[in-house]
Amino acid sequence: MFGDEEDLLDQVSSELRGGIPIPALQREGQHTVLRNFSEIVGIFNRKPKHIIKQLSSDLGAKMTQKGEQLHISKQVSAEVVTASLKKYADRFIICPNCGKPDTLLQGNKKKQELQCLSCGQTTPLK
Repeated sequence: MFGDEEDLLDQVSSELRGGIPIPALQREGQHTVLRNFSEIVGIFNRKPKHIIKQLSSDLGAKMTQKGEQLHISKQVSAEVVTASLKKYADRFIICPNCGKPDTLLQGNKKKQELQCLSCGQTTPLK
């Protein structure tokens, strides 16, 4: 692993250990805007499209990324978004073996694995 990658993982790990990021939401008519989506993407260290796909499925709403924000096609509360982000983190970030967030998501759409950089565990994802 390269020095820059280790620094990034240390930063992500320490930020995620502080808890799930608090969503900064703004209502716009019947829609909700997640204003700090790019910050969440950075903390989670995952591709925005992957996060959007999972959140969209979990919340049952269409979503569109516009710049640093995520536009959600219905009104949702901060509690609901936080619960969905926690569910995402538990499934795609936190190592089921050691409980640390120092992981990489590897593989393709059909077969993904969570590779833990702390304990070395590789966990297939469903």
